[in-house]
Amino acid sequence: MNAAAGPAPVLAALSAERAEGPGPDDATLALAAGLAADEGAPLAAVMAAALPRDIDALAHAASLTPEAMRSRMTAVLARRLDALCSATAPDAAREVRLGKPFVEIIRAVQARGAGLLVKAAEDLPSASAALLASTDQHLIRKCPCPVWLVRGGAARPRRVVAAIDVTEPDERALNLAIVAAAARVAHPDGAEIRLLHAWQAEGEGMVRMWSDDSAAFDRYLAEVEHDHASAMRAFAEEARAHLAALGATARLTPVLRRGAPRRAIPRDVAEHKAEALVLGTLSRSGIPGLLIGNTAEDVLNAVSCSVVAVKPEGYESPIR
Repeated sequence: MNAAAGPAPVLAALSAERAEGPGPDDATLALAAGLAADEGAPLAAVMAAALPRDIDALAHAASLTPEAMRSRMTAVLARRLDALCSATAPDAAREVRLGKPFVEIIRAVQARGAGLLVKAAEDLPSASAALLASTDQHLIRKCPCPVWLVRGGAARPRRVVAAIDVTEPDERALNLAIVAAAARVAHPDGAEIRLLHAWQAEGEGMVRMWSDDSAAFDRYLAEVEHDHASAMRAFAEEARAHLAALGATARLTPVLRRGAPRRAIPRDVAEHKAEALVLGTLSRSGIPGLLIGNTAEDVLNAVSCSVVAVKPEGYESPIR
């Protein structure tokens, strides 16, 4: 959306499941409403529900047509959506959609030109990770705008990790988008963004194999680390200028961490008790709908904080 048209809408995706008392959707809606108010952006809420596979049989049992059954479902969900919005976001635009939830949510994003989707994360219990449920996985892969999957309460995060890769010049624009998204979701007062780059010495195995000289290996490791540090310093300077131009006040702290990203990033998030992780999702496969890479997916499924997934410029969703 161009500047003349104003900020792109913030869209909150709310669960169609009935809940007693305050729940994750209340926190999600409060976060979306607060962010929209800060940015002067329109706020909308969508509730998407799957149609029962046996809707024709259900309609027949209730002496209704399938169309009348859909209308009744829509009316019930609309009342539920109104109840959620009435206290926190009374001015939010609202819509109910029936169909595959992730497809209908993405279509709502596209129809409204939303610039951010906010949704409560749905976790699947696991012994080692908070695995994201199917709808969330699909949204991360296929939604054209950034997706903020919220865990925890309604407070904006003060400790945010922004995971970037400073070694690939082609990812500069994505790195800046990650930093901007981190500043966007961060608490407006006193937040810190850890600008995290996980690095590896890719030739470590070969150096160890070719030489018994430990000093040679140490020199190689120091050179590799120096190159990554130089790239990080250059990008951090650019990122600070970018945030200043956006009017963001979050403190930026560059961090180098040695190790494979799929392990180093979750470890940093856990050790520093980050409340949100922001990272880019990309794939070199070129296949629509397979945007997210294996590393990014592993990382997102290995952290228990809120996550924000950012798409590279030019991404087109396979959902129409």
